[in-house]
Amino acid sequence: MARKTVGANATIPAVDDDFAKNLSRVYHKIREFEGRKLIERTTDGKTELIETNGIRVLFYPPEFQFPEYVLGLRYNENWVAECVKFGHRRKDLLLCPLISDPDAVALSWRDADLVPGLKADLPKVPLKPVPVTEEAVEIRGPVKAYVIGTHTLKEIFQCKEKDVLTVYEVESKGITELVHQDGNGIPMNRCRPRVMRRVYSPCPMGLRAHG
Repeated sequence: MARKTVGANATIPAVDDDFAKNLSRVYHKIREFEGRKLIERTTDGKTELIETNGIRVLFYPPEFQFPEYVLGLRYNENWVAECVKFGHRRKDLLLCPLISDPDAVALSWRDADLVPGLKADLPKVPLKPVPVTEEAVEIRGPVKAYVIGTHTLKEIFQCKEKDVLTVYEVESKGITELVHQDGNGIPMNRCRPRVMRRVYSPCPMGLRAHG
């Protein structure tokens, strides 16, 4: 089983080769409609190309269901206690939502105990405030990913009837395309699945392997 690293501070063993291939397929599908935007950046005499419109991916437990629940909300009623484990002082902690919207914050509080968190093992080192602690947290058990492309979480949260948005649900077993169709002006994250087109197949929409 592959041991995949996500960002700088987490590993997800459940992201096996099939899972990674499906993520790659979705990435290339999105790039068929929206190409990469690159800029040159020079640091210490070394020039490299930096992608400025990266593809956003969120990982959740397999029980998480979108659009029943909102992508990007910090459903975690224990966030203060967990931050303190890393050496942060309680009085210094601030709520830093990923979606800057009062309704989003209210929903994250209201439904915090309804949405299970990812199960994780902390690194076996003295914990210090991030980014001082460089050792990775390991996510245990199965996961699913939601790929939102280059959309921001706020764009998805505030989606209106006229908006055309696609989200991809990715697992080792396959890919599901979730297409916003007709929300009647209601943000699609608050609508039932009737406003989404769910396409189930091992490789929908002609998604093909690359690389």
